[in-house]
Parts: sequence; structure tokens; C-alpha cells
Amino acid sequence: SFVDKNEKKIGILCSEKCRNLNLYKPFLEENGQKLIYPSFEVQQVINHCINSVIQNDNDKKFKQLVDVSLYSLFEQNVDSVILGCTELSIIKPAKMNRNLYDSVELLAIFLNQHFKE
Repeated sequence: SFVDKNEKKIGILCSEKCRNLNLYKPFLEENGQKLIYPSFEVQQVINHCINSVIQNDNDKKFKQLVDVSLYSLFEQNVDSVILGCTELSIIKPAKMNRNLYDSVELLAIFLNQHFKE
């Protein structure tokens, strides 16, 4: 698994497309972990942040919006949060006192493990 197996509730911030496709859910459920999505309102904020990064608008307010979105998930008592969209890696918080999994870092680890010889 790409997240700590002791963590049972995993939050995710991702694009609406990723959410609708449930891309991460099967990997977590096979380890008995539950995926927690943000509220509809927070999802709309995340969609706006992602689209802004795509349009090369890296205003600091988007980083603040991602921070608020992360805390809204931690308020639901999740053990960690996956940043499930590469655009969110650009505006993620520098430091957090909680587990935060970055999809870009996870992909790099996966590729390194599977193509290392």
C-alpha cells in the first residue's frame, strides 16, 4: 500500500474527475481503509484551485484555500490526506503536523520501486 496500513480513515483532495472515477478507493479498501471525500462545497473550492493552477495562476490565496480544505478533512478525524491531483502538489502547504501524501511523490516512489534493477 502507498499509505501507512495503521491509518484507517484517509481523506483525499482531488479533481472531480478523479473523485467520480474512485481511482484511489480500491487500493485503500483492499487494506481495510476508508476513503473520505470533502463536502460538495470544499470540492468546488478544490476544483477552482486546480483549474487556476492549470491556467498558471499561482496566487497565494489558492494555497490558503487548499490549507482550509485540508483542515476541513482533518476535522472529520481522518488519519491522513492524499493530495490526489498533481496540480495540488504545486500549491500544497510546506509543513503540516499531519500525514500528507502527495500523488507526485507517490508516483516517483512507485516508479522507482518497480523499475529499479
